[in-house]
Amino acid sequence: MRIFKTATAIAIISVACNGALADSTTTQLAETMMDSVNMEQVLDQVIGQTLEAQLNQNPAMQPYKEVIRQFFARHIGYQVVRPELAALYGDAYTADELREIIAFYQTPTGKRTILLMPELMQKGMQLSQRHVQENLPELQSDIAREASRIQKLQAR
Repeated sequence: MRIFKTATAIAIISVACNGALADSTTTQLAETMMDSVNMEQVLDQVIGQTLEAQLNQNPAMQPYKEVIRQFFARHIGYQVVRPELAALYGDAYTADELREIIAFYQTPTGKRTILLMPELMQKGMQLSQRHVQENLPELQSDIAREASRIQKLQAR
């Protein structure tokens, strides 16, 4: 289920940055950058949109919506992953780069980017899903062909 793919992706990000070695300056700057891009609201909005999209695709899960939302809050909510995300960004960028990113997000274009980011991410996911759906017969054919090839190899 795609809901759990989102949770898994966020968990992988968190695990990947366990043991990160960002120094305190870059970690603090990363936290400032995350605050400047309203990462808490962005993450909450992306999780909410993803949850809604998945519930629309699988209405049988609708009765469990609040349970799933609470699970996400406990395990991938912003306050839970914030220290690890700060370490991740602190490792990925230098202090000077983080300062530049913060400065950009304080500009009108940067602020607009923050506002549009969740919507654009959702539309990008929908675009990808549409392309997969439109070409699903091709994937099914490719899988069937590969299954046949594997069966022939195993029969030898």
